[in-house]
Amino acid sequence: MDVTEYDHIDIWRSACVGGGSVVFTGAMLQPPRNYFDAIFEGRVNYDEMHALYYYPRVRQMLRLSPMPADIYNSAPFGHSQRWDAWARRAGYAPRPVDGIWNWDVVRAELRGTSRASCAVRRRNLGNSNRAKFDLNQNYLLQAKATGKSQIYPGHEVKGI
Repeated sequence: MDVTEYDHIDIWRSACVGGGSVVFTGAMLQPPRNYFDAIFEGRVNYDEMHALYYYPRVRQMLRLSPMPADIYNSAPFGHSQRWDAWARRAGYAPRPVDGIWNWDVVRAELRGTSRASCAVRRRNLGNSNRAKFDLNQNYLLQAKATGKSQIYPGHEVKGI
């Protein structure tokens, strides 16, 4: 993994099986139409994405769901409570967002019956206990199951 530090933000990059799904916090947001259209400038149809692809299919494949209250209110997730308090003080109304987490594994961490990963601030760096439902557990497995693809860790693809 590589990190570039700037004054107000750190940029994390990695090369691994699972790619970016391994080094992000697991939050999945559907952008409002105005932002989507500003970025894609009509080249991608928002209504089609909303009705068919990203939103319903991705939601199903990634098992998206918001953080349950028992996890949100636990001590290891106090940072989420603090972020929400800061947002309220700034005049915003925080709301739960969907994530790609297996909340039962996170609960097992909190009980001490699973290797601690998410609950000890390793959620952005992948999870050693499968708490984050990353590409290694969904799209890559599905692709490999077709028999038409293979996973080659440590290889660099320079063209298709």
